[in-house]
Amino acid sequence: MRSSFRGCRIGQPNIYIPPLNLGDSTRFFFVRATNSFNLQTVAVMRLFSILSVFAISTLVAAKETVEDAARIARTLIQDGSVGTMMSVYPESHQLAGQPFGLMEYYAPCYNNGSLLILYFSRISQNGRNIQASSNHSASFAIQSPPSYSLATKPRVSLIGTVTILEEDEGTRKELAECYAKSHPDSKWWLPGGNGGVHDAVWAIFNPHTIYFVGGFGGLHYIGYIPPELYQSYKPASGGRTLLVNAAESIWRYLFP
Repeated sequence: MRSSFRGCRIGQPNIYIPPLNLGDSTRFFFVRATNSFNLQTVAVMRLFSILSVFAISTLVAAKETVEDAARIARTLIQDGSVGTMMSVYPESHQLAGQPFGLMEYYAPCYNNGSLLILYFSRISQNGRNIQASSNHSASFAIQSPPSYSLATKPRVSLIGTVTILEEDEGTRKELAECYAKSHPDSKWWLPGGNGGVHDAVWAIFNPHTIYFVGGFGGLHYIGYIPPELYQSYKPASGGRTLLVNAAESIWRYLFP
């Protein structure tokens, strides 16, 4: 026997079923299956909502602080040895006031986050610009090691001054040993060595302003780090791995 029944709303959320001509047994199965499907859908949606709230709460709680930024910045510098050094052309130059930047070696030889550099006052444009500056100012930009999606990784810009170091035989040896750990190829350029070139001298870059970008989005710290905080924090153990794992895993999950 076939029967006709009107459209009705069943289950939660309400879903309209148009009028159909079905047999009794078929109609009974259709209604039960629809109710079952709706209840499962509601359960999944509720579970998804709960998990979303938990995930958002966890992420907010894990937001980077300025203390985190200080430690990451120090870790970046400790793990690295190459950055971009920037200076400004002096008034006597035809490009007066324009910025200039090139890749530069450094060595993280100081506990306070200062950088040991080789300073060339004659052959290096950065060296000439710094020499002509009234306070011998420059900046150093350092980023995370090359990996998947560098835009999501932390980077830091250090603004400071360059001071030529006074050295004796013992100090010169200590500086050379520390620098060579980061740059074994530099033995041909080191001051006082058999292969010393041009006017190379040892200098220290002392940052007084630190600007940090932790990565994309509001979860990362973006802004200035107080110098005293930067100087007091020590690099994190496991450095390089800690810097890239979290952001890279999230990025790979979203964009496989």
